[in-house]
Amino acid sequence: MASEPPAGMGFEIRLAGPADATAIWRIYNQGIEDRLATFATGMSPLSEVEGWLADSRHRVLLAENYRQPVGWASLRPYREGPAFSAMAEMSVYIDRAWRRHAVGQLLGEALIAEARALGLSKLIGYLLEHNTSSRKLVEKLGFRVVGVHLRHGPPNGAGPNVVVVERLL
Repeated sequence: MASEPPAGMGFEIRLAGPADATAIWRIYNQGIEDRLATFATGMSPLSEVEGWLADSRHRVLLAENYRQPVGWASLRPYREGPAFSAMAEMSVYIDRAWRRHAVGQLLGEALIAEARALGLSKLIGYLLEHNTSSRKLVEKLGFRVVGVHLRHGPPNGAGPNVVVVERLL
């Protein structure tokens, strides 16, 4: 799968494979360090990403600029069971140096197209309320806010608010 690059940039978006695990892991750990996209507080092990890539239910797209990984996005099952089989949770992570360069929008658009091709009917996302860049991104991608989990997560249930979004396909 390929996506058109922004003018003057050598962007390509493709399905990630096992050889991409280290690049995806590096970008994911930036998100953990920056505390913008996850409750995780310790660095994720490489084996976690390798597990995603080995799981046929987990679809990961990689954005590259002239073959250098700059971001990734994933679809994973929303919940177990047949009632939820047409829904997926969407995540997008961008390399620090490439944030605010339309990489997230390109990945989001490609992931929506991938979800449609897989026959999914709905995408769901969870955003930390203070992550205004992600909130703007999902709005551009046509998601709507369906709720807010107050003081969700660590420590002791006093964590940040989490905005729940969805997009019907």
